[in-house]
Amino acid sequence: MALAILSCLSPAALAAEEEELTRFTEMARRVCTSSPDKAVRERMARDNSTLSLSNTLEKTSTATGAIKYLKIEALKSPTALLYLNIGRLQERQDQENEAMESYGRAVEIGSKDKSQLPFSTLAREIRASRYAEVCQYDKAITDASQVINDSSKLMVELKKADQPLAHFYSFQDLHCRILRGRIYQAAGQYQKALAEGDELIKRYSYMSDGYQTRSRALLAMGRQSEAVASMKQAITHGANARLLSDIETSAKGTNYATAYKAISEAMKSSKNVHNLQQQRAELSNKHKHFDEALADYRFLLKAYPDDEILLVGSGFSYLGLKQYRQAVDAFSKGIAANPRHAADAYRGRAQAYAALNEGEKAKQDLLHARD
Repeated sequence: MALAILSCLSPAALAAEEEELTRFTEMARRVCTSSPDKAVRERMARDNSTLSLSNTLEKTSTATGAIKYLKIEALKSPTALLYLNIGRLQERQDQENEAMESYGRAVEIGSKDKSQLPFSTLAREIRASRYAEVCQYDKAITDASQVINDSSKLMVELKKADQPLAHFYSFQDLHCRILRGRIYQAAGQYQKALAEGDELIKRYSYMSDGYQTRSRALLAMGRQSEAVASMKQAITHGANARLLSDIETSAKGTNYATAYKAISEAMKSSKNVHNLQQQRAELSNKHKHFDEALADYRFLLKAYPDDEILLVGSGFSYLGLKQYRQAVDAFSKGIAANPRHAADAYRGRAQAYAALNEGEKAKQDLLHARD
């Protein structure tokens, strides 16, 4: 995916989403090209011809030329498919703001013309992923939920009238429920992620995705044995066996309270107290005990005020506590202390800016993190 930078969703998950969205776009084009509705077929013939020329322009000239051509054609005959493709091209050129506007235009067209929903729902789904990448979870969940609502209704309505299109909406419903489950997980809404997994199992019991979603949520909730059992079920439904090993390894991890106590005891007799205290702070951050982590970081920063690792660690503590201005300040100091190795600090500051609704600053930091 063009912005697979933050760890809100893993890069592997984001890459999988991109591949699936491309596949679904082609599926929607095939389905609509053979639609029983003559007006839809004629519109698709025009759009396919336009996109064919756009692809030629992109290969023989530049993506900028292809975007310009598509924009001209979209002004003549605005369709959700054209704006969807304009957005994809703009993302390849790192024009994130413009791409989001194009996806928004595709969504708007679909809201007025039901026959264009296959492409407008795809645009909305991409937009949901983009919001999730910069940790704007509420907007991401709203978009994903709307796609699910539209797809669920239409696959029932179209079951007899247009089976290929109903089949497409069934795939999209599955795909977007998986995405919403990942967003819930990334947002720390584990109970909702668990419920999404249960709903996936209910609707698509032959697929492994529901069991995987459920397993990850259970693990995050500290229900290790249930998480392992659920991942075992995912394996029987076709999931990669390596996933079970990952879950089992995580489930067997040392209990936070035990680890925290062990480090604290070691600090009493160690000559290297500061290093141990830093380890304790990192442990607390990892297990989302941000108050304890911040207390350790603040203590250490009194002795080492310019240590970039301590500054960035405290930034993530502030971020976890939703003290976003303090997080921005800590990450900024971390960047200033070591600008050449500041990717994590840029990612963290981008999350803080996104939470403060300072989207442009967040996007600039994402670009710095990628460099």
